[in-house]
Amino acid sequence: MPLVVPQLEERFLEPQGWQWGFFKNKQGCSLRFGTVSPAKPVAAVILLPGRNEYAEKYFETARDLLKNNLSVWILEWQGQGLSQRFIERYPQRCHSRAFIRHADDLHEFIKAHVKPAGIPILMLAHSMGANIGTRFLYKYPGVFTAAAMTSPMFGIPAVSKVPAAAAVSFVLYLLAGKKYAFGQKNWSEEDENDSEAVFSFDPLRAKIHHAWLRGNPELRSGGATFGWVYNAFASCRFLQRPGILEAIHTPCLVGVAGKENIVDNNAIRIAASRLPRVRLLELPESGHEILMERDDTRNQFLRAFLLLIRENLKTT
Repeated sequence: MPLVVPQLEERFLEPQGWQWGFFKNKQGCSLRFGTVSPAKPVAAVILLPGRNEYAEKYFETARDLLKNNLSVWILEWQGQGLSQRFIERYPQRCHSRAFIRHADDLHEFIKAHVKPAGIPILMLAHSMGANIGTRFLYKYPGVFTAAAMTSPMFGIPAVSKVPAAAAVSFVLYLLAGKKYAFGQKNWSEEDENDSEAVFSFDPLRAKIHHAWLRGNPELRSGGATFGWVYNAFASCRFLQRPGILEAIHTPCLVGVAGKENIVDNNAIRIAASRLPRVRLLELPESGHEILMERDDTRNQFLRAFLLLIRENLKTT
């Protein structure tokens, strides 16, 4: 059944030629993806969304990439968007198993759908998607020509401030893994104003996420379960191990939001200092969602991403 399209400006709606598909991972779970391509793309960009995000949210970014002769792919992680949820009885609970499984899903997806095009592949990842994407870069070197990340989730302040956080999160995971973590709940329209101020300072882009959710309950995801919290924290700790980030030689662009209050900027800067080939882009006026920010901030990141592409396509 088609989704209800909200009343948004044309730039926020599905680009001409957009196609939907479904991909089954090794566990037999159905994951939705979307794609669009110019006639002769110079490269393919795979968008890796953050927690609770879905493909429709990135239509404007897809249009921008199309204008630069890039094809676009976006895979919705299991548990969000129209991909199969982890807990069928409670579909809004944002749950997860080990994050490396998401990276494995991405690898199978690329082999089945993106690689046959025979062009360079680039990563554009946000927050949780950047954590998963970085795990991918370590486990599957050489697949991506270059990678860009906005507000990568390399640390979670709300968890790391808890005394003995690793032990506590593991115990809660064992005892109540599929239950909402403390303070978490289903999506509600009442939460819109608060969340908009957290993620973006652009008055129009800040409303896109909830605009799609209001008319489409099947896209909705709520707060995180104890299972998600544990696995997210465990994945951050994995990336913090000596030798992990140092082994990633993919050219990277890392955007840091100056008005961040979701992920740990200090952890991002430390991670960037350990990556062998990285450009750190500080965006002091940005909220967490850099690609949903005001034009001056958003365009600064997009220009840096396009420069990263041009520099690295020359060598392929």
